[in-house]
Amino acid sequence: MKNIIITGASRGIGSELGKLLCITSRVLLLSRDIEQLEQLRYENPALLIEKIDLSEKNSKKNIAAAI
Repeated sequence: MKNIIITGASRGIGSELGKLLCITSRVLLLSRDIEQLEQLRYENPALLIEKIDLSEKNSKKNIAAAI
């Protein structure tokens, strides 16, 4: 099984891509909008979500911890 990380995944192409890819892969969706990510996970429990702001200095450590 592949592991896929999608940034900016709370809406648009990122969220739709996550929905499609989680059928065959483990998908981690990253976004600043945790409420929208939680809604996506409610609709599809196979999705993994994490609140991340890539403009913050510690975001790389947060991503590593999420993985």
